[in-house]
Amino acid sequence: MLGSYARRDWVDEPERGYLSDFELLAIVNQEKLTDVADIWWSARTGFGATAAIGYCQHHRP
Repeated sequence: MLGSYARRDWVDEPERGYLSDFELLAIVNQEKLTDVADIWWSARTGFGATAAIGYCQHHRP
């Protein structure tokens, strides 16, 4: 985990319209695990249908 939850300074103020987001870093050892369509879109269901999830990939051959 990265960001505000890792630093323990997250914000939880729904009455003011602000909630901290979660930032997760997944390190994989197989190139096939970087396929967004096959792997990561299905993982989204574990976070809930309304979760805003973005992806940043880096692959070093």
